[in-house]
Amino acid sequence: GGFNLGFYINLDGSQQEADVTLMEAGKGEKNELVNFVVVPSPLYENAFRFEAAYRRGYFLVFRPPTYLKMIPYSGGKVPAGSVLDFTLVDFQAMFKFIDVEEVLRPVLETKTGWTPLEQVKSDPNVVAYFQNILQKPMWDDEDFQTYFEGHFESWQFRQDSTGPQVRLRGVDERLGYALERVRASDEAAALIVEAGDDVRRLRWKYMAPAFDALSKPGSGDVTAVLRRMDAHRKLLGALGVSLAGAEEDASLADLAKLAHSMQTLAGGEGVSPDIVSRSTEVGERLGKLVLGHMSEAERAGALGSSRFSFSVKWLSALLALPGVGSKGHILMKLVTPPLSEASISELVAMVSSAQASNAGPLAAEVVGLVLERLNKTSASAVEVAGVLRDIVGAGVALERCASALLKHGAELPASELASTIVAFAEKGYTGEALGKACEELAGMPLEDLSSPSLLAFAVASTKSPSLTSCVGKVVDVAVTLLGMWPAADTVRLLVTVAKTKGNTISAETRKELIQQANVSLVPKLGELPAAEIVRLALAVQPVAGEQGSANLGEGDAGQLLEAVGKEVVRRMSDLPQAHLLLLTQGLAPLGGKHSVLRDMCGFWGAVLLGDEGAGDEVSRRRKEMERSQALTADQVLKLASLVTPLAKDLDGETVQRCFGGIGARFIALAGSLGEAQKKAVLEQAQKDDGLGLWEGRSKLIRALEKGGGGDRSRSRSRMLSSRSKSRKRSRSRSGGKKQKRGRSSSSSSRSKQRSNNKKSPSRSRRRSKSRSKSRGRGRSRSKNKSSSRNDRKKRSRSRSSSSSRKDSSKRR
Repeated sequence: GGFNLGFYINLDGSQQEADVTLMEAGKGEKNELVNFVVVPSPLYENAFRFEAAYRRGYFLVFRPPTYLKMIPYSGGKVPAGSVLDFTLVDFQAMFKFIDVEEVLRPVLETKTGWTPLEQVKSDPNVVAYFQNILQKPMWDDEDFQTYFEGHFESWQFRQDSTGPQVRLRGVDERLGYALERVRASDEAAALIVEAGDDVRRLRWKYMAPAFDALSKPGSGDVTAVLRRMDAHRKLLGALGVSLAGAEEDASLADLAKLAHSMQTLAGGEGVSPDIVSRSTEVGERLGKLVLGHMSEAERAGALGSSRFSFSVKWLSALLALPGVGSKGHILMKLVTPPLSEASISELVAMVSSAQASNAGPLAAEVVGLVLERLNKTSASAVEVAGVLRDIVGAGVALERCASALLKHGAELPASELASTIVAFAEKGYTGEALGKACEELAGMPLEDLSSPSLLAFAVASTKSPSLTSCVGKVVDVAVTLLGMWPAADTVRLLVTVAKTKGNTISAETRKELIQQANVSLVPKLGELPAAEIVRLALAVQPVAGEQGSANLGEGDAGQLLEAVGKEVVRRMSDLPQAHLLLLTQGLAPLGGKHSVLRDMCGFWGAVLLGDEGAGDEVSRRRKEMERSQALTADQVLKLASLVTPLAKDLDGETVQRCFGGIGARFIALAGSLGEAQKKAVLEQAQKDDGLGLWEGRSKLIRALEKGGGGDRSRSRSRMLSSRSKSRKRSRSRSGGKKQKRGRSSSSSSRSKQRSNNKKSPSRSRRRSKSRSKSRGRGRSRSKNKSSSRNDRKKRSRSRSSSSSRKDSSKRR
């Protein structure tokens, strides 16, 4: 009965830990919430562990200074910062373990503000503690001063004219001081989570230390990670409340520090999406406060006031807040010290932040300060190049930076100049100054450039025409080192050279590149991923195409392309259809007589037909690939255009299989094809090549016409419609005459028709042939005819049978 230690633990086992509270429960009540099983400690003699009786695996732990928890524990190492083993002490001896803070805190919690030390010393509980527990005289003022100053995170002590005074710090102060002293994020998370609702009382000025504490390294344990996430959520919720009081109290520097502390939550690695969303909402509120301070400073003319000034190191954090970047010109005036006194590294960081925050004018102004500083200082050319690369990476003032590069270009090593030029080209910049810098580079010895630098320059040349004066020499050097390059880098260089048009790269260099690539790549083809195989085939295709299929085996390009083709055939079943389509394009110069193209065309037919005959593992994987990665209509059209020129050199069986698969796919897609697509397919099917060689092309043409495509189908539908209308008109005009005829006429006409059919079988065959032709042109018309004919037959039969019944009755 009475009060018990109680807890709530979810039954689904998703809860990591639970708070322990005092819970009122009578005898036999709430057993699942208050009952424990006492287990002897395996570590300490005469010590015990307390396990939840109805939730086995959850144990009672103590976390200093004043927290009791129920946590899951299955043995092994005791969680850090938790006490799992307890000793039982006689209640009468409990008082010997009372700390002086447990006596002083209740005394001062009833007071507000500063309390004279004499009132504390005269309190009955304090007197009883010293007399009965410590059994020592009361401390003097110096002893109390030493104690309070040694525990400054909880107590504040001062001397004034009235004597010594003491104050118990508030919850937010105590938590703030504790967070400032933590060494790891796990410790900070424990303080925040265990503070419970007291976190909401944390003032805004303690939020920055709290976020800084949580950003420190922590344990990778799942429980620790979840606790840190929970701490972030609690802290963000508390910040939303405390910002309401920051408008009047917080300076711009305070808000800047807080913004800087929150930057780690704005999409950092491993941050939960809901935490990012909450931090974005809080960032918007913080941005409004900053904008309010800036407007107030500009309106009051207090740009030099300490309330509206901040350190340059916080500028990046302020610019990252929503809406602040548009007021960059005001921030420039509030920075302390002025930007003219900031270091170059601080200014460069500011450029990137300003550009990312859409504060282009501010970024350009800071770039001017950086370049002016570089001209005045004795910075080396290498330092200048590094600063220029950082600025160019932000995409700001490229023309001015290119002029600065040209000024120092002759003093730079080739590697520094090349990497800086590449930075400009990556931004797509083209200018006279950059072109002259490239000419300067072309006059330097490039043999010392590393392989990654050579490749980066070659790739960058495709993005900026200003690099054409030097790219030829760069590729010349790269070819000599190609044997030591990774296969993927060699393929990338081949692709780059294939994209480079004109005479910037000589024919001799291109030929030497293919020769060296043939030697270095062929042994490594089996190691290349599918995407690299595709790039290689497309890069070699133009060179191989110039040789022609007849002379293909004599050149290095043809040999390389043939080796690629054999590798493709080896792994065809594993390749996505989109990759196989590009490979068909790249390997087309081999010609239809080559076994590689014949195998590929046959494989295309099997894939597009959905051949169900084979049941081996390869076929099963191929069918799975077909279902998940089937070609679109445009891609099938492209495939047909690629293999059509090869048809004249393919054997008959491969032709029927390949174009049969393509035709079958078009038939399946007939209902979804657009008018332009249907027209293109019909044109191919009506030629004497490609799809026109397929034996089932008439079926394809009918499927396309039935699907509503083409002018012929529309004109035929109009013709059928007009015929049916004229037939109805003729029936309406002759309806009266038909009613006047005798009933026996239908039976006689029917007998004549039968005799005529017996006498002239050829005539009936001709009629059946014409019916089958008309059925092919328009089935709806023939169905209407046959149904009307059957109706007339039924009516005539019923009339003749009724007439015969009347005649027999008369005879009787």
